[in-house]
Amino acid sequence: MRMNDEITRVHGKPIRTEEVIKLLKFQGTFRNTVLQLIEIEVIRLKARAYGISINTKALDQFVAQRRRMMGIENDAQAEQYFARHGITQESWRTLLEVDLLRDQLRRRVIGPGDIKAFYRHQGDRLKSISLARIVMDNREALWTVKQSLESGDSDFYKQVMDHSLESGSRQAGGYFGVYRMGMMPIEVEQELFAAAEGELVGPFMQDGFWTLYRVLSIHAQDQDRATEDEISLRLFREWLSREVMAAKP
Repeated sequence: MRMNDEITRVHGKPIRTEEVIKLLKFQGTFRNTVLQLIEIEVIRLKARAYGISINTKALDQFVAQRRRMMGIENDAQAEQYFARHGITQESWRTLLEVDLLRDQLRRRVIGPGDIKAFYRHQGDRLKSISLARIVMDNREALWTVKQSLESGDSDFYKQVMDHSLESGSRQAGGYFGVYRMGMMPIEVEQELFAAAEGELVGPFMQDGFWTLYRVLSIHAQDQDRATEDEISLRLFREWLSREVMAAKP
């Protein structure tokens, strides 16, 4: 496909490849698409280096499974899907093969020792905390509320109902939800995850308001198969990201 190739027409006006690329760049998605293409090539190269390949039977089974998941029941529906998305069956199979290569490569690159090391050194990244908070527009007033709570002169629920400006959490008595690392601003998260159950943390400036948190409970992640798979995926994404960056010119 060349830059001047016509993709479609709108009321007789052609839309060309060059215009699509310009729009993708403007939207910020062009760079991500290029990185995805680099990632695909890195996966193929690394799989070859590790001696990983996908046989026809395994690929056929995976293709059939994916078709069932997508609700494609017969070849006619498959052809309609390919035509609607402007791809061929062969190109679709090729991308699905990359998915299989990715999974096999992950299992080769990330082993049980890597998962144990993650638990040992970065287990806190799996911890979750339940939070409640009070939101106010005045820092000094919120400090006064905090001091009142720390001295035992007041009740957290009462302070939420009397002062918090955030209607959603106020209606829940201040309850804000369960959070894990990476879900909140880093300067807030660092203090919250270092706090003990029941501790008040803050105030912080967030989105133009001042927030005071109470850590209601701390939950350690169970070391089960699902958690190990989550860690494996996370470590593999980090490894693959480094390989992609190293492959860029």
